[in-house]
Amino acid sequence: MRAITFAALAAMLLAAQGCSVPPAKAYAYPAWGFAASFREPPTESASPASPGGPGGFRVASVSAGRTFSIEVADGSASPKSDETILREFPTALAQGGTLASQIYVAAGPVTGRELLIERTGQATQRVRIFVSRRRLYAVSAQSSLGPKDPEVERFLTSFRLLGG
Repeated sequence: MRAITFAALAAMLLAAQGCSVPPAKAYAYPAWGFAASFREPPTESASPASPGGPGGFRVASVSAGRTFSIEVADGSASPKSDETILREFPTALAQGGTLASQIYVAAGPVTGRELLIERTGQATQRVRIFVSRRRLYAVSAQSSLGPKDPEVERFLTSFRLLGG
């Protein structure tokens, strides 16, 4: 009886160990001025500037029903002020959905907005937007467990702006 109990306990421990969540790892992108932590290595993609359009950069990680991404757009050619961009961008971002809420947030000394965007048939998207050094940052998280998923909060708060 004791051997069976020990074997069952050992099997449960091995199964639990195999299901453990990998630790979050910080990834820094100094050329784009930010860092964030992901549990899975993110994929990177850059889009070169086009005539009349900004260049950009995106990192994203999809795992276990969650999508985490950061998109950066170079706004150096835009005549709009940071405040105008922060005021107008949420509506553009929510196109095809509903902007359910909007609150102020900060990344260090930079103030931005946190948005909840709802789209039919999709998990609610939680997005934080910031403008710093003429760049627009959109830090986005979606989870099948909803916008209050602790992993969503962990990812959003891991974002930080680099440099001065």
